[in-house]
Amino acid sequence: MRLEAEGNGIGFLFSIPEASERKGIEDGYCLWIGSKNNPSCKLFRSNVEVMQVPHLFLNENQWHQLRIEKVENHVRVFLDKALILHYISHTPMTGTHIGLLYRDSNFQMEYFKVFVGSQNVMINCLAIPDAFLANKNFTKALAEYRRIGYSFSGRAEGREALFKAGITLLEEAEAQKKQKEKQQFYLTALDEFGKLRATPGAPLEYLGKSLVYKACNDLEEESKCLELAVRKYTKHPLLHILTEHIVLRLHEASFTSRPAAYHFALLALRQAPHVFTNLDNSKLLDSLKKNLEPLDFILTIPVDAYVSEQNTHLAIQLAFWLAKPIALIEIMESSNSPLLISNALFALLKLGYAEWAQENLHLLQKDSSEVALVEKALFLHTNFAKNALENFFLNIPHPATTSEWRCLKYLCDGALQMNKGVLLIPFLANLRTLSIPMSEKRAIDAYLIWAYLLEQDWKNAGQIFEDYPPDLCLEESSPFYFLMGALLWHNEGKEIALSHLSGTLEDSYPPTTALAAYHLHGKFGLKKGGWHKQALFWEKIQLYRQLLLLYKMGRSVQKMKELRKLLKQECQRVLTQYTHP
Repeated sequence: MRLEAEGNGIGFLFSIPEASERKGIEDGYCLWIGSKNNPSCKLFRSNVEVMQVPHLFLNENQWHQLRIEKVENHVRVFLDKALILHYISHTPMTGTHIGLLYRDSNFQMEYFKVFVGSQNVMINCLAIPDAFLANKNFTKALAEYRRIGYSFSGRAEGREALFKAGITLLEEAEAQKKQKEKQQFYLTALDEFGKLRATPGAPLEYLGKSLVYKACNDLEEESKCLELAVRKYTKHPLLHILTEHIVLRLHEASFTSRPAAYHFALLALRQAPHVFTNLDNSKLLDSLKKNLEPLDFILTIPVDAYVSEQNTHLAIQLAFWLAKPIALIEIMESSNSPLLISNALFALLKLGYAEWAQENLHLLQKDSSEVALVEKALFLHTNFAKNALENFFLNIPHPATTSEWRCLKYLCDGALQMNKGVLLIPFLANLRTLSIPMSEKRAIDAYLIWAYLLEQDWKNAGQIFEDYPPDLCLEESSPFYFLMGALLWHNEGKEIALSHLSGTLEDSYPPTTALAAYHLHGKFGLKKGGWHKQALFWEKIQLYRQLLLLYKMGRSVQKMKELRKLLKQECQRVLTQYTHP
């Protein structure tokens, strides 16, 4: 092949599955070789970069000879007869299609030849069951893999055979139509992968089991398997296979499932942060950061903070969104930053784990001011709400620090969630008469409006809206968006309120301030399935609280009763899913 002037490079596709078995051409391998202006040779597997040769490129107007060899699970690439790339995969790719991928037509190609065969006089013992598996002859493939695993129990071929026996059972499960039969094959596959436990290939047991749970759509168990493996085998030669698979799942999930993407991003940040030195992985992480909704109780960190601190900050946010208190505690124990530790403590409190936050308060002893603020927030869980509010408001300095505003907003939100808005009104009404930053004033006014609505003080609630431009109440991300709808529900009726809450209603993952609007317009319901499969704990809590307020405006007693039950169940689910660490 020869790259002409202004050519960007050329890609080669191979091991692409049949059209009926693939979601896109990226489901197999893609080898991309760039030009001098954009150098690098990259190997992608299922659209995820698994290997890179950074400074390699095709010279313009020069003929090159390229040879790609795929022998079993080995991929070797030769450019002008020199080996430039060697990759080993432990999860088989059985596709047989090949193709080209290019950005322009500025290249020439001659003598494109494809060969199928073996380079060895004596073929590998796994070649026969591999052929059976490729042709979906599962019974014979499984029998051969088990025979090889038993016959060569002390060799690498035997361990690979045991792993592929489990893969065969997974493939056979996917071919079944009845759910009961699928489940039986999944259970058998788990047992099959379990045979690797006492071998040097032990990490492959957990990799295989994670594949089973992935097939079962059990995200929690899948991520637990991978996390247990990377924790258990920190120095194992096969550890790179596990981290590679985690990155593969992260990229895959970023297109299909937000909860799964959050799970694997959190796992990678905590157990394999080095993978984000890769440019593609780093870009994915940056995209995830930009799309995370800011939370009042998790303060931002300085823009010039170390990368490790930025990653820890992101891990805290993900752990909260996924409702993982144990992860928050482990993050605190490994951090030296008072800001990050206090962020994790407030996240624990928001999840309802006040006792755990109290037990880990000693980690903050380096910063007595932060300790005092966390103790004031804890006061809300250990005393009457009135006492907690008085304890804070009677001692709040002016002007207040960012951490003090965080504590104030935590107490306000907690009081509203306890339906104690009446306690907030005198404190917040006095506070808004002072000179405070506009960002904090908006938050305080939003809490005060909510409190007025709970107490059916429509006049004072409406007067606060007069201090802000109407456009602000139309922004979905504004706290006033939903509150204006609630006031209109009472003053003007349901139809006018729904008209205001129509907004854009186009976002797949709307901000929490607009969840009630999306629900009322039929974008998702309250029953399991649909949106609830992708919704996170905090989103469900916010939706239920918003609907409770709306139905209070409409005096819908039965619906309020149902929502209180859903709210209690969701909080209880998070509180009971973990035992004490």
